[in-house]
Amino acid sequence: MGIKFTEDEKIQFVEDWRTSGLNKKKYAEQNGLVYNSFKTWKDKTKETQKKNFVEIPSINTLQEEKIKVRKNGIEIELPAEMLEVVLEKLSAL
Repeated sequence: MGIKFTEDEKIQFVEDWRTSGLNKKKYAEQNGLVYNSFKTWKDKTKETQKKNFVEIPSINTLQEEKIKVRKNGIEIELPAEMLEVVLEKLSAL
């Protein structure tokens, strides 16, 4: 029986793999992971990301005022008037 990893550990392995430049099989091998288990973690992480995806309605106006949000290397720029809509969607998660 193999080592049991927490969900957070599994997510961390998947995130590390994405930046490693290795294919899944090589990454699993180098990190002492069972390939099929690692592949399942990756697929579940992808499903979770799809469930947590929040669609933000498009506003087709030319506005000069923009809001930039940066978190963990991700940057989002959106019209200032959308801030309230975005915050409502995110608070519903």
